Amino acid sequence: MNLKSAGKFLGFLISAEAVFLLPPLFVALGYGEVPEALSFLATAIICGAVGGGLVLLCRKP
Repeated sequence: MNLKSAGKFLGFLISAEAVFLLPPLFVALGYGEVPEALSFLATAIICGAVGGGLVLLCRKP
């Protein structure tokens, strides 16, 4: 199995998860739940960084 392809796929999957965390963030902000919104924001940033890092690390030269 090609590890770079698997890593790139997982990177895109984790990045997509970061995007899917944005609607709950906006809903929490709409209801005035700031601590919960910050939790969603922190999780989205971490997922985006990890996913983006995997995509960049596993790209083909």
